[in-house]
Order: sequence, then structure tokens, then C-alpha cells
Amino acid sequence: MSREATSTGLGRALAHEVIADGARLIATARDTATLDGLVALAPDRVRAVALDVTDPTAVRNAVDTALKEFGRIDVLVNNAGDALRGAIEELSDTELRRQFDTNVFGALDVTRAALPTMRAQRSGCIVQMSSVGGVLATLGGSAYAGTKFALEGLSEGLAILSWILSRNPIRNTSRHDSRRASAPRRWDS
Repeated sequence: MSREATSTGLGRALAHEVIADGARLIATARDTATLDGLVALAPDRVRAVALDVTDPTAVRNAVDTALKEFGRIDVLVNNAGDALRGAIEELSDTELRRQFDTNVFGALDVTRAALPTMRAQRSGCIVQMSSVGGVLATLGGSAYAGTKFALEGLSEGLAILSWILSRNPIRNTSRHDSRRASAPRRWDS
């Protein structure tokens, strides 16, 4: 089980692309020492911020830091996640709750913390890193799929609400790992 944000994997690769593109970046991880290499690439445009998405105070601090450092939030990528596998009856309540706290409530808390700024800006893009598990459960992956199904539903509802409220929507997409997954819907006209 891993909880990655910008420290490893896809989050790290995305951070490298953002830096190469010349954009500013708030890179997050539970251990900011893992982000030193990213900051060294563009110290004038990259800030390392400690973030455990299961800690609401840390979430608020990360968003406040982004606003203090750069004045706005244009893109939010929710990439932290746990991948718990096993028979549902064999997983402990603690394991299941940690899975949902990270994959659902963590992403939701970060999104809710950033949304007021994006609404005030009348712009922004939220990318929820999801999985084919959000549209198709697999053997031993019921808990994981449950979190990704929840994230998909929350993301779709947010996209619809944004479109209704503003007609200049905050773009909200969910990205899957598989070509078999359905494409994200666009709710603008």
C-alpha cells in the first residue's frame, strides 16, 4: 500500500512535466525531503509542502501556502492514493477506513479547500486521478474499487454543479488507468 502525491510514480512524472513547461508548482508529500530534487530543478517556481490528505489541518495549510506563494490555484491534481487488495471480509476496519480516508475523503477535503478560490477566480481545473477500478471492480479489489467509484461519482456531481452555477465551469475530470474506462464527460455548452 502506498500513498503517493508528488514524491513517486505518476505524481512525480507529472511534476517533472509541469516544471519542464515553465509553470509554478506546489509539490506535496508527507515527507518533503522526497521533494528536494524537484525543488532543485526550479527553486523560483517550485515549493515543497508537507501534506497528508487525511489531516484536514495539513490540507488547509497546503492550500493557504499555495495562495500565499503564488496568489492563485489554476490546476489541482488529486493524486494521493492507497491501493488495498484482499477479500473484503478479511480486511480490518482500520485498513478499510484508511483506504476511504485517503482515496475519497482526502481528495474531497483538498478539492473543497481549493474550490472557493477557483470559484472566485471563475476558473480552474481539478484532475482526480482515478482508476479503471472506478468503473470496474476486480477480484480482491472491492475496497479499492469502492473508493474509486465514490471518487467518480463525486467528480461527476462537481462537474454538473460547476456548469449549472457558472456557465464558465471549473473543469473537473477524472483520469483512469485503462483505455477500457469511459471518457470523462464535459458539461459545458
